[in-house]
Amino acid sequence: MASFWILFICVLTVWLTKGSSLPVGGSTESSAIGLQRRMRDLSPDDFSIKKALTLHYSRGAMSVRKYKKVTVEANEVNVAASAVHLKVLVESNGSLLADGGLAGNGSLLADGGLMGNGSLLADGGLMGNGSLLADGGLMGNGSLLADGGLMGNGSLLADGGLMGNGSLLADGGLMGNGSLLADGGLMGNGSLLADGGLMGNGSLLADGGLMGNGSLLADGGLMGNGSLLADGGLMGNGSLLADGGLMGNGSLLADGGLMGNGSLLADGGLMGNGSLLADGGLMGNGSLLADGGLMGNGSLLADGGLMGNGSLLADGGLMGNGSLLADGGLMGNGSLLADGGLMGNGSLLADGGLMGNGSLLADGGLMGNGSLLADGGLMGNGSLLAVGGLMGNGSLLADGGLMGNGSLLADGGS
Repeated sequence: MASFWILFICVLTVWLTKGSSLPVGGSTESSAIGLQRRMRDLSPDDFSIKKALTLHYSRGAMSVRKYKKVTVEANEVNVAASAVHLKVLVESNGSLLADGGLAGNGSLLADGGLMGNGSLLADGGLMGNGSLLADGGLMGNGSLLADGGLMGNGSLLADGGLMGNGSLLADGGLMGNGSLLADGGLMGNGSLLADGGLMGNGSLLADGGLMGNGSLLADGGLMGNGSLLADGGLMGNGSLLADGGLMGNGSLLADGGLMGNGSLLADGGLMGNGSLLADGGLMGNGSLLADGGLMGNGSLLADGGLMGNGSLLADGGLMGNGSLLADGGLMGNGSLLADGGLMGNGSLLADGGLMGNGSLLADGGLMGNGSLLADGGLMGNGSLLAVGGLMGNGSLLADGGLMGNGSLLADGGS
């Protein structure tokens, strides 16, 4: 019995060994064949490779086109941003090429934008300080009937804005320069309290006094517009080299005595309109860096400063045209109603008012101070009909023109 079981186990072992190797071998062979078949199925042929390459290249070209499109859009955005930035710069600066742009100080829309000092062609624009529509707004500093209007210093629309210096009651209070009873005093140009203030334009002997427009203390007191020899005095408008002399309007002692309009290098001199101590006294129109000087129109206190046309006692020095009550003082040209105040020269649109020096109808427009090429132009400060219009201060060629300050019928003539 035991031998039977031993034989059975041996036969079973042999059978199992031979029988199991067949399926295993067949399975391995079948697996290998299936694996090879699958690999052949997965292996790319030439057509598949070409198709894949074509797809790859088309996607690359599409990416390049998208990149170029994005680059163009980015460039357009940059151009638009630059245009906006330029517009902001132009609007903030007040003009297109102001204060030294295309054609010098003032250039196209100089020194104060469309309505500012010089505006369209002002303060050194196309033709220099005063140029065609010089120093102030659309019609220049003084505009149509500037600085004296048709019949004298102040007349209808003279020397600043709607009610400026001379206007109906302009240039220094109720009866000021040009107003109803002209040039400040009770009885007209030069009287005892001329040009509006206590010591205004003309002061004691000024602007028609002993020595004419400027005389001893002319047109601006001790240091004012005209001062010792200024604005029609012994040496004419601007004393030694004044208002059209060696250095232009103001030059060494021009249009305002020692330190007046233009003072050292003023209004047409080496440094332009007003330069160091321009247009009047120590602190007048242009004051320290005034109306064309180192820092432009009025700079520190100039051209409508604290009390009037320029700085503290502007446009006339200590007591003169612009001083405490005169031409820039409390009541004069620039003060409350004068030259930069509410109604005076500069007032609403004039010389330091709401819209800057000269603005719409300011001091020296088409026919006023600056006239055709005024304030240093062809004929000097006043040129053709400057500073006083047809009959006023400067008359035909007044205040530096062919005949000097007052010339034919200057400063309140007939």
